[in-house]
Amino acid sequence: MYRGLLCVPLFFLIQLSLPAQSRIGISTGFALDINNQGRFKHIPLSIQWLLGESKRGQFLIHVEGNIPLIDKSFDSAFTLQSGVPSGIAVPKEIRSSVFSVAMGYRFFFFPHSDAKVFLDALPVGYSIQRFRVRYKNYNDNVYEILNPDVDLRSSGLTAGIGLGYESGPWFARAQVTSPTLDLSNQNTKYELSFNRASLFQITVGRFLSSIKMKKK
Repeated sequence: MYRGLLCVPLFFLIQLSLPAQSRIGISTGFALDINNQGRFKHIPLSIQWLLGESKRGQFLIHVEGNIPLIDKSFDSAFTLQSGVPSGIAVPKEIRSSVFSVAMGYRFFFFPHSDAKVFLDALPVGYSIQRFRVRYKNYNDNVYEILNPDVDLRSSGLTAGIGLGYESGPWFARAQVTSPTLDLSNQNTKYELSFNRASLFQITVGRFLSSIKMKKK
């Protein structure tokens, strides 16, 4: 809820300061967490808001969430009790989710062509990342997992850069984002099997109808 409230004054500020044509695009695709060697995968869902009428570039606001795909693996658990195996493999599932809002500028190459190649520079963004860990099918009263993974929530500053192609209302885009510069300081002293996410993604999307914003 608080994220939505923060966007309200930004919306009215942009309307007052940029009385120009804007475009809104929606896109989806596939993303890999390159800071964890591709271990976590996502289906990104993004909205981009382009402001301004210059043929050489437009201001860009990029909002993105994702549908996490479950990472499945095993951890070892041990016991000193007799009558049961001394060690077992315990199934582990991790869901990694990322929500981000970023601002920057889209630079157009070959601006006079109907089809445009563009570069997105997103130097300022805010990201919230969550890792949810679940162990299954073992008796935790009998077995103990050594150094188990635990849930992690990380929030902070992020940045990104993207390269894409636009033709008519359709566009394709590749983007990489940095891990968060963490501001929450959660689990920073506990060693986990994963790092904060840095996503590389390829998406395809479509622009909706252009919107005219006029000063009163």
